[in-house]
Amino acid sequence: MKITPGKPLQGLRVSPSGKPFQGFRGRGRSPRCGGTGGARDGAEPHNLLQHELIGLRINVEESSNSTLRGLEGTVIDETRNMLIIENEQKNEKKIPKAGNIFIFELNGGVQVRVKGDRLVSRPEDRIKK
Repeated sequence: MKITPGKPLQGLRVSPSGKPFQGFRGRGRSPRCGGTGGARDGAEPHNLLQHELIGLRINVEESSNSTLRGLEGTVIDETRNMLIIENEQKNEKKIPKAGNIFIFELNGGVQVRVKGDRLVSRPEDRIKK
């Protein structure tokens, strides 16, 4: 496929701000996921663990580290053991998944409580499960 400057790549999913979403491979819309292709589209309370977490609003409800309790922000990256969130002051915070309880906010304001121990795995492997 020849890429011409000025032409958008076919199948590239872009956020409303014009930036490409992370984690998409240009497969087009899936009938299961519905929506317009956002990082939060298709994520519902019963299948949150099989979806991309990047872009979701998050709140640390319980933590073994008292300084992390009540921390809020947006997930900007994820590793096997950590969630990296950006708070309102544009500061990045690294939060371990294990030992914490998170509240994720989905589209429509639906909130889902998840034990961080269930999130511990590489994102690409967790999505396949």
